[in-house]
Amino acid sequence: MVCGSLLFITRATEYAASGLFISKMAVVGTGTANALALRMIAPDALLRAQPTADKPPARVQLAGGVSLAAWLAALTLGRLVGYF
Repeated sequence: MVCGSLLFITRATEYAASGLFISKMAVVGTGTANALALRMIAPDALLRAQPTADKPPARVQLAGGVSLAAWLAALTLGRLVGYF
């Protein structure tokens, strides 16, 4: 967060007006909300893999997929913000 803030303040007005930057912040918010929701809704026991289970429960898999997509999108949008 510190490095991102320092990069932001170098051209804050340009970044704040950028659609890519706003999209990135929305994706970061989505990823953060997803992680917090999983942590609050699902008990710790649900998050730990059971030795006898073949795969995690469906809601944990869905949350993992959303998280993976959100953070990859945030990385991609973050790189694009610097170029456009």
